[in-house]
Parts: sequence; C-alpha cells; structure tokens
Amino acid sequence: MAGSEFGSAWGLTERPRRAEVAMALLFAINLIATAATEIEISWLWFAVGILAWAAIVGPIGASRLGRSVSEWFRRIGGAGRLIGIAVVIGVFWIVVPVLDFSPVPFYSFGFGGMFVITVLILVRYLASIHRGTALV
Repeated sequence: MAGSEFGSAWGLTERPRRAEVAMALLFAINLIATAATEIEISWLWFAVGILAWAAIVGPIGASRLGRSVSEWFRRIGGAGRLIGIAVVIGVFWIVVPVLDFSPVPFYSFGFGGMFVITVLILVRYLASIHRGTALV
C-alpha cells in the first residue's frame, strides 16, 4: 500500500473535527482515570481490542462494507447514534448481572478501542498541525 493510500485508509489526511478532539480528550481522561484505579484490566483483551478497533477504523473502515456502514451511521444522525449506544450499554448492564459473568473482557476490549481512537485522533491532529490546517 502506497503512503498516501495508507494515510487515506486511516483517515490521516483529514483534519479532526472539534467533536472528535473533545471525544479523544474524554477517552484519554477515562483511560488515565481507569489506570489510576483498581479496576481489573485483562491485557489480552485490551490488546485484542486494539487490534480489532485498529482494523475497523483503518483497512476495514476503508473497504466497501466499511464505507456503507459509515454512510448508514451518518444517515441515522446524532440522536440515532446516541440511541444505539444507549441500547448497547443498557443491554450490557442488564445481561452481565443476569448471566453472572465477568465484564472484564468487555471493559478491556472497549478500553483498547478507546486507546486506538485516541491515538488516531492525536496523530490526525498532529498531521494537521504539520500541514498548517489544525484547529485553533
């Protein structure tokens, strides 16, 4: 894969929006706060989360399937996305206590995803500074 194709597949050629920068800051705060507490993290599931999310936001996201899912996600709008996220969280909060299994793999996988997204937005922001198109 050529350099420009690589950067395009990972979205590195785009300047991050203010909402993305804010999300990355919230993710970073959450990751730091979690690391500072006694919340159990499975490093295996954290690594799996990193690999899975990196593939999803990179090469898979740039594929035809990834673009169609992304287009659908944009079409449902902010309210639709919030409803979808709330449903997933609600199901998780109901299913974990009822089925009595450890949520550690899910948390760890999610933290891996937050880490990837935070790093990707940081790299996009630094690249936009280099190009002179950064947010002020």
